[in-house]
Amino acid sequence: MRSFPRSTVCAALAVALLLSPDSALALGMAPDRARAAVSDELVGGEGLDPGRGVAEDPGAEPDTGAEPDTWIDPDTGSGSDTGSGSDTTPDPAGDADSGAPESAVPGAPGPGGTAEVDGEGDTAAGAHEHASDQPARATGTADEAEIPAELPVAGTLIVLADEVSHTAAAAASIAETGDPVSDTTALQTVPGVTMVATDDGPVVAIDPALVGPDAETGQRFEGEAELGADARAAVAEAVVEAEGAPLSDAEALAAAVAGASEATGGLPITGLIIPGIPPSGTSAAKSHAADVVFYSGGGSPSDAQLTQLVTDAGSYWRSQTEGKVSGFTVALKARSSKFAGDRSMRCSSGSRDALWSDAASQFGRTAASYIGSGRHLIVLVDDNCGALANNVSGVASYGSLHSGGLVWVDLGSRHDAGLPLSAATGVVAHEIGHNLGIGHGGSRVCTGTATDSRVSGGKPAAPCRDIVYGDPYNVMGIGSWLGGRRPPALPVAQKEALGVLPKAAVRTVTAAGGRSQTFTLAAGGATSGVRGLKVDGGAGGTFHVEYRSMSGQDTGLALQTGQVYDTSAGGAKEFFTAGGVRVLRGASARNTNGTNRFESTVISARDTQRGKAGLFQNVRAGKSVTPWNSTARITVLSTSSGSARVRVDFTAFGDVSYQHRSLTEINWVKSRALVAGVASGNGVAEYRPTRTLTRAELAVALFKLRAPKNYTAPKTSPYSDVKPGSKHFREISWMHASGIQKGVTGSGKKPAFRPSDPLTREAFAVYLTRFTKPKYTPPKKTPFADVATKRGSYRAISWVHGKRYLSATKQPRGLPKFAPTAHLTREQLAIALYRATR
Repeated sequence: MRSFPRSTVCAALAVALLLSPDSALALGMAPDRARAAVSDELVGGEGLDPGRGVAEDPGAEPDTGAEPDTWIDPDTGSGSDTGSGSDTTPDPAGDADSGAPESAVPGAPGPGGTAEVDGEGDTAAGAHEHASDQPARATGTADEAEIPAELPVAGTLIVLADEVSHTAAAAASIAETGDPVSDTTALQTVPGVTMVATDDGPVVAIDPALVGPDAETGQRFEGEAELGADARAAVAEAVVEAEGAPLSDAEALAAAVAGASEATGGLPITGLIIPGIPPSGTSAAKSHAADVVFYSGGGSPSDAQLTQLVTDAGSYWRSQTEGKVSGFTVALKARSSKFAGDRSMRCSSGSRDALWSDAASQFGRTAASYIGSGRHLIVLVDDNCGALANNVSGVASYGSLHSGGLVWVDLGSRHDAGLPLSAATGVVAHEIGHNLGIGHGGSRVCTGTATDSRVSGGKPAAPCRDIVYGDPYNVMGIGSWLGGRRPPALPVAQKEALGVLPKAAVRTVTAAGGRSQTFTLAAGGATSGVRGLKVDGGAGGTFHVEYRSMSGQDTGLALQTGQVYDTSAGGAKEFFTAGGVRVLRGASARNTNGTNRFESTVISARDTQRGKAGLFQNVRAGKSVTPWNSTARITVLSTSSGSARVRVDFTAFGDVSYQHRSLTEINWVKSRALVAGVASGNGVAEYRPTRTLTRAELAVALFKLRAPKNYTAPKTSPYSDVKPGSKHFREISWMHASGIQKGVTGSGKKPAFRPSDPLTREAFAVYLTRFTKPKYTPPKKTPFADVATKRGSYRAISWVHGKRYLSATKQPRGLPKFAPTAHLTREQLAIALYRATR
């Protein structure tokens, strides 16, 4: 037997060649913090890459017990190029006369001997290499004390995104009965996992904290695994079972992962990230390929059914990417019975790393070779895994349009609902969608009267919350279990973010185009026409508008006109119908390495239909939707089977949303043209509510409210600093003539007006009192902490405060403060004048 001395496996970190530009992707998985360990029932490397199996040399000499002089890395021999820079799997058709599997270097030394490494034996880009003068693995007793304390871990980072526990039965219930989805099936988010697809084959889990929250699939990771007692014992057992053959790093790592104690949190791994290269030209058309492995042991769909299922899912993306995914070929490997007796292995979130590693090896590849290759590795089981898989139906990697990726789907989830295999088309399409860089399709539900709220840290503030899978019209939402072989169309927000829609299909709408604009939208399931609006809502952000009906791609939903379907969850009443206009918030940020996570969230309208009151995702004619803090409001004018007419109304100013506290007063100022807007540079005027009002601006506002139309300005100015013909001379001279403002002491005989000076609250109170001329006696005792009764402006200040034209600020103790010398804002002016003229 071979010994495995500790000194042989201390690997230095080195910057390896990066993966191809398309390797950037971010993986989305659904397990609870999966440990990424091979099932505890596996021993001796079972379930690992067959191409990296135990090497047996029939010509090896008996074990002498001597320690070899040279470390021979079985993976430094030449390997065939399968099309990916990160694929180090050797050619399965290699030298059959070597007497050893491809994972061992031809010419490996016998016990106590040395070997020369072929200088032309290149490793694939990014593969970890060892110097040829390091000590070799020796034969002898597999003493755990001689097993290395560390093993190298180098490969491609894979970030698995959160998934949500949901079932086919729940989706079918909604579609067939209109019953609501329950909290237990729709609202449980299962945290994602971070993994490394190593260059040599195995996929291992790492602590997400090691790489931080900004880690992205496709980045290069290099580090070391620390082997505890359980892991060393597993490696020692693998050495014994190798019966004289050398173990590669991959074999040792696989054994260590399988043996690592779950009680200690799995195999500890340390290391660092080397960022990937941003992809380029990702919107060009490209054909994709899918390598599919079905692991038997549960249900038994036929090869033809499985091929058709994945083909239909690929065809869906050919359609929904407008041909940017130009083809989708499917290679179905003969079904594997390797884990037929181990349902836990097929289902458990902690075993998917081993499944992907094994499945890739059946195509002569490594799991890492699917990252950035335009190929999809799809693992299928038919087990109705349920709690074993954290109640998720599928898991996949996030990527970019042509990056490819990894997929796992449990086709058995359909059994509880009594659905045919074809019902899983949307689930397979959903997971492939993650590979393309598309996130989930959700909905926002709110209590009370709210329909939307401020978002901070990716989450809406109370009283709203997001239902991650809440969109039935989205294959990336609960629509993944609706539609059979014809899942619902991808919403326009995600299509537009993905960059696959023709420019004419989406109209960009801004306030510069007019306060009120009307558009006709084609149904979202169509393949031509204007299918969406991208509306600039000012500070409220951009949102999309689309129309959905039972036409085109959406006919598979087969929803009934007049039926109200209930998706209520979490205490909020939410519904959808067979058609209507939809407003969606999209998240379309691209990570630095090109990784996309394009998500969308439906913003509903409050309505009552067929006796059900609450939030309706589909907005019918006559109803409006206003996203939070938006300067744009959407009103549905009419709908038909194939189109809808909508109106987009903008607020008066680009910085005053429909939710602004003084919207009514500021709109009134705009309607009377009392205060001019401020140019913003984008063609949309802003009001700047918190900006200080000038004395000249007050003169203009009061003049427009009260001055006679035939007022003629004097030829001689009453002020020393405002000359005839100067800006606002007519309005300012009227202020003097009407007795509202006599001016302040100037340098000469005439008073000064100081038109550009900011107006104080005290001065405004005085001028508004003179403008209004109320009959008013102030209280004998001041209501303010900072305005005495003997102050010259006391009467005016107490009057504007009593009329609620200007407010005072409450203090922790004592009387409120009026702040007479503070400057008046443009918002305060709007409020005061609006109330004073009612």
